[in-house]
Amino acid sequence: MKIVIFEDGTHDNFYPLSETRPLCELRCGAFTMRERIETVVRKTFGAYELSYTTRTAIAGVASEQYGINAVNAPLHESDTLFINALYAPFNILPKKNEAFVSSGRIAAIHLDTAMTGNISAGKDSLIKSLEDAANSASIVRTEIPSHDFFPSHIWDMVLSNGRVISSDFALLTRGTPSSAGIQFAHTGSADSLYIEEGVTIDPFVSIDTRKGPVIIRKGCMIHSFTRIEGPSSIGEDTIITGGKIREGCSFGPSCRVGGETEDAIFQGYTNKYHDGFIGHAYAGSWVNFGALSTNSDLRNDYGTVTCAMPSGKIDTGSGKVGCFIGDYTKAGIGSLINTGSVIGTGCMIVHSGRMTPPHIPSFCRFIKNELREEKDINSVIETNCIAASRRNKELTPAMESLLKKIFEDSRKKRITESELWNAALK
Repeated sequence: MKIVIFEDGTHDNFYPLSETRPLCELRCGAFTMRERIETVVRKTFGAYELSYTTRTAIAGVASEQYGINAVNAPLHESDTLFINALYAPFNILPKKNEAFVSSGRIAAIHLDTAMTGNISAGKDSLIKSLEDAANSASIVRTEIPSHDFFPSHIWDMVLSNGRVISSDFALLTRGTPSSAGIQFAHTGSADSLYIEEGVTIDPFVSIDTRKGPVIIRKGCMIHSFTRIEGPSSIGEDTIITGGKIREGCSFGPSCRVGGETEDAIFQGYTNKYHDGFIGHAYAGSWVNFGALSTNSDLRNDYGTVTCAMPSGKIDTGSGKVGCFIGDYTKAGIGSLINTGSVIGTGCMIVHSGRMTPPHIPSFCRFIKNELREEKDINSVIETNCIAASRRNKELTPAMESLLKKIFEDSRKKRITESELWNAALK
């Protein structure tokens, strides 16, 4: 079975996380979008051959991860299932010559050999070809199953994270509520616990599954005086130190988490070791929150929150929206992040009395309440090489090249927005 995971051109709606990764690597629930797709495909079809269609900008990073022959490769005439990188199926995939759609967007389409032969491989031509195929008389169009998830903006992932975790729980092999040597207080159903081997849980830890499942992956350490409420998912090798983990949280691998979090997604390798609150938020990889860093996720007038996205300001339609933070961004101690703040890749926040601006462009510093353009991309790369080495990882050549490209491409926006913000301070 051939599977093609494709991007549909909506990447700007998932800024700033989409700047540095394929959309299928975004985390929501207990998996990245790719991991979930692979899990469901494996359960449905068994063996499969997987390839990807991505934006040119991140093709190098994708090729480094998946293999150069698996990214933007020519299509061959064969039975092929095309799955949108942002689609989260849980049980059912389209039958042959059937398309799953939602609000006009193609979530997945399964084409036989003859129809696949009419599909063009390039990103823009692929999307157009798939839309033409989905509209043809040969295809049955079906609305996606009601329990599936197909976000249109990054805040959808945060706001639906708890529901997605609960659905993902059924995709995992059900574990036991505890294993030898693990002692913790548990409230709720034991059937809603999934704890893998190699997990260490200290005494005086409380896990509450009354509202949903709790998933703890291998290698995690949960230190004393931590409380975890379901639905929540704790990624491999993550350490929770005295954390108050409220419902709707997903942490990727090797995070360090303390203080209070609620409805928060950490992509992976992110530190929030100390007290402070992060809620209704999405933080990328290699983000560091200094002690007492806190974000607001509710306006004082209880109105809906507007976020600054590449296409302009967008009303999220929700009154509970925190912040969205790109990879490699660092927040110094006591940072106060405003409701709906969007903070780009490689930024530096130093608290000086004011909350953050609505948008901090990639590679900007917010210091002494001013926005300042980062002048030296090499110093940012060097800092994050050190951070990666602390987790026995490294910045790959493709990622370094991508960061340099983002640095150049965002220069004009950094200058313009810095001038506007700083002029308003005077």
